[in-house]
Amino acid sequence: SDSTSTLLKQSQEQLEAKLLVDLQSNQPYEALQYVQSYLARKKKQLGQNFTSALVFFAAKLMVKHNASSSAGTLLTWFIEDGAGVEYFFKLQTNALNSENYCDVQRLIDFLSKISISEAIPTVDLIYGPVHILISKSKIDNGSALSSR
Repeated sequence: SDSTSTLLKQSQEQLEAKLLVDLQSNQPYEALQYVQSYLARKKKQLGQNFTSALVFFAAKLMVKHNASSSAGTLLTWFIEDGAGVEYFFKLQTNALNSENYCDVQRLIDFLSKISISEAIPTVDLIYGPVHILISKSKIDNGSALSSR
């Protein structure tokens, strides 16, 4: 609905305004801490899908401003339930649509839009946690997720 997309848009604008100040003044750690505290405060209002969307939104901004390792730290934090167990990294086994999002697909989309040199610091940090998460979940080989 319009009110939910407005909520996401407003949240992205708030996050971006503060992140750009930190990132442009070469303070990636402050940017990272701000995103984590922002999500901790707003996650109930945002819900699981938008919390995830904002994690990837912030990670993109970090990479764009030469803070790929901060992006990796943020994604690792999210993958390891840093936003809270009810705001987990979602492995969607069914077909995707606006309601059925998948964080593995969001991660693939995120990584496919950045250069290899930008991706390396991020992938170094997230590879282990993603691998563990996927291994633990015992995904059915015939599922839509296994082809992602």
